[in-house]
Amino acid sequence: MKIDCFETQQVRFALGHIMFLARQAPASVDSGPVSTNSHGTRILGVTGFFTAFACTAVILRVYVRIFMLKMMGADDYIMLVAMVCSVTILAFVVLEVQLGVGEHFGNPHLMMNYSQIVRWSYHHAWILVIGITSVKISVGIFLLRLIQGKIYRNIPMPPGRSSVEL
Repeated sequence: MKIDCFETQQVRFALGHIMFLARQAPASVDSGPVSTNSHGTRILGVTGFFTAFACTAVILRVYVRIFMLKMMGADDYIMLVAMVCSVTILAFVVLEVQLGVGEHFGNPHLMMNYSQIVRWSYHHAWILVIGITSVKISVGIFLLRLIQGKIYRNIPMPPGRSSVEL
C-alpha cells in the first residue's frame, strides 16, 4: 500500500509505533470582516483595580510602620520597590492598550502597532519580574523577623551577612 505524503502525515511515537493521520485543511486567509470590539477597557479596569488595591495596602502598611511603630524595616523598603514596579506596569498597560492590546488580532490598529507593543511588552515583562521578586524577598525578610533562635536566622542569609542587621 502506497501512502501519499500530501494526503497524510506520519507521526512517530516514543515506542516506535507509526500512525497515519489525515492532514487538516489549511486555514483560509480571508476569514471575513475583522471585529473592531476591544477588551482594552476591561484590561485597564482589572489592572487598575488591583494596582489601586495593592497600593492602598502598601500605603497603609507604611503608615503604620512610620507613624505608629516608628520604624521601617528592610522588608518595607523592598515592598515600596514592588509598589513602584506595580504602578510602572500599570503605565505600560495603559500604553499597550492605547496601541491596540485587547483588540482582535486582525484589527488594523493592532497590526500597525504590533512591533511597538512587542517592544513595550519586553520592558513590561522585566519590570514585572523585578516586582514579583521584590514581593517575595520582602515576605522572606518579614518571615525572618518571626524566627526565634540565632542559628535559624542565619541559615537563609548569604555568607558574611548577619540577619540581625535587617
